[in-house]
Amino acid sequence: MQKPKLNKRIEDIVRNMPHIVAIHPTKYTELPEVDYSLLKDNYLTRKVIDYIKIYLTEYPLIEDDFALGEGHTERRMWKLSLKKVCESEIRKCIEENKLRGNQLQNQAHMFCYLAHAVKDPAAKNKQK
Repeated sequence: MQKPKLNKRIEDIVRNMPHIVAIHPTKYTELPEVDYSLLKDNYLTRKVIDYIKIYLTEYPLIEDDFALGEGHTERRMWKLSLKKVCESEIRKCIEENKLRGNQLQNQAHMFCYLAHAVKDPAAKNKQK
């Protein structure tokens, strides 16, 4: 479930847009293998792990110049204006930003799910 790397043309366009300070590529290119024997192995667990892997290895950090907190409304208005003038690839690039609030919240939920998906080692030992 590997996504294509950020298109260089799109990256250059986004980098030169107003309010974009920098695009920091991901530092992670490979992640360790997951030991599924430690987890309740089901479709959702595998999807969550795939999503976390994509987030860590593919999403860039896009730094903008909007203020923390009160800049949220300005950032939202700026993004809405992009829908009128930008190709969908450019909007998608901006949405797939590791620092985007919704992305961070999604990751928190994913890790909470995984915490509950860990098998109870005590129950495993009782079965022996």
